[in-house]
Amino acid sequence: LARVQGRLGIIPGEAAAQIDKVAATLKIDTAPLSEGVVRDGVPVTALLTRLKEALSPEHRDYVHWGTTSQDIVDTAMMLMLRQAMTLFEQRLENTVKDLAILAESHRGTILAARTRNQQAVPTTLALKIVGWIAPLQRHLRRLGHLKYDLQFGGAGGTLAALGPKGLDVAAMLAGELQLSLPRLPWHNQRDNILEIANWLAGVSGSLGKIAADILMLAQTEVGEVRLLGAGRSSALPQKSNPVLAEAIPALARR
Repeated sequence: LARVQGRLGIIPGEAAAQIDKVAATLKIDTAPLSEGVVRDGVPVTALLTRLKEALSPEHRDYVHWGTTSQDIVDTAMMLMLRQAMTLFEQRLENTVKDLAILAESHRGTILAARTRNQQAVPTTLALKIVGWIAPLQRHLRRLGHLKYDLQFGGAGGTLAALGPKGLDVAAMLAGELQLSLPRLPWHNQRDNILEIANWLAGVSGSLGKIAADILMLAQTEVGEVRLLGAGRSSALPQKSNPVLAEAIPALARR
């Protein structure tokens, strides 16, 4: 924010440079931030206090110029979500690749298709696995349409403290952070977060479905799949407990 405001001449260039330099190397003690959350409801005020302490007196007043705590909190959340979703994307892609390899190796493996949990007609394990892959591929395509929006509206959503350059600051800040620039501040409009949450719920459901299928196929009475590295029983040595396959549907239902 200081870099952008310095370029636009909203704050002195010297102040912007020092804020940028100090913020990049500032060591943060999390205890005061925790206390700040209890006291202020957000960690931003305590963080700003620490940052201002590290700055020259003549530059302190230019920190956090024209913005507000919720701008910082929501924008930070979007940056963290984007980072997390990049990790999820990589893991989903790897899961799809691994399942594709497994499907290819079982093109000729016959097993019973089931309707209403009853045996119906023959099918192949490859087709069942492809049925696991398809929704994961669709989730990956949907992920490309999600947006991570900058939140920047100032104290009341008007950017009034920045005068006629408010929208320029917002546009340049979005570019600096590589976030999408929304048409309006969205602090009290959380549907963009809902879209991300819905994507996560969809992925959880699809993974839960895979695990539930594996649980059924791994039952002693069915025995159509066997899990490597399954859990052991302390009392029953013949058991091969599908612990991970149990955990995934349970987590997906939460």
